[in-house]
Amino acid sequence: MADASSQSETDRPRIFLSYAHQDHDWALHVAGALAKCGENVWLDNLSAAHGRNWQEQILDAISVRDAVVILLTNHTVQTSWVEALDRREVDVIPALLAPVEIPARLAGRTAVDMTVGIEPTVQELVDRVERGASLDLRNLGPEVFERLVADLLQRYGYAVADTSTGPDRGYDFRINYDDRLGLLEPVTYIVEVKAYRKGRPSVEVVHRLAAKLDSFPDDVRGLLVANTQLTSVARDRLEVESARRGGRIRLLDGPRIRSLLLEHPDLMAKYRNAPEEAGPQ
Repeated sequence: MADASSQSETDRPRIFLSYAHQDHDWALHVAGALAKCGENVWLDNLSAAHGRNWQEQILDAISVRDAVVILLTNHTVQTSWVEALDRREVDVIPALLAPVEIPARLAGRTAVDMTVGIEPTVQELVDRVERGASLDLRNLGPEVFERLVADLLQRYGYAVADTSTGPDRGYDFRINYDDRLGLLEPVTYIVEVKAYRKGRPSVEVVHRLAAKLDSFPDDVRGLLVANTQLTSVARDRLEVESARRGGRIRLLDGPRIRSLLLEHPDLMAKYRNAPEEAGPQ
């Protein structure tokens, strides 16, 4: 196990454990089990000696291939910094050590259930970390990422239509969802897919999608999909534009896409070695 001031000598993703201070013994137990599996685990037990906040150390040291595992018990654990981790495209994994509710800031992420015991479930946690590290969405060019998004949406029951490789028309394709049981109303989205190597979707991207949506009937919705997070200003603008249109604009950002992909290992394998393309910076 290492502290956050050292450098890894392995190419394996580093695992940072975050936990409530009352759960330090639990954290040592989890860290020991991970270490036995050959994982490179970073604990905060030495961080006080460096006179810096543990979260700041992680944000300084972490890379996109690393993972932060948040141990959840009946004790309160700090999750306010998860947004900062998402901005860095870091994989954040809830791990349940007790049957507790997942905090709101961690909603939408698939948790690893370790309530039956650490040793019996540690390999599941290792597999989850390694799956998350195996696919960096920023390495996918625009066309490849668009195909990935279309494939993923189809897995959730959406039919993809109106695809085009011609001039930019303000959206990339449409998706339709028709509930075969008749319990939900059919819904259509125009989908704009944005892939970035370094930048993030701006306010202008949101404005263009909102303007395009205005040219469609009121029962059509807009979906912005990005391989990274929006800037905070762009996210605020999306909420405003969506509210003006009755909540008809939705977002699937990089962290959410990765979380959904983890439920489909075959898609991850399909696109893991997809050819890279030049994309927006």
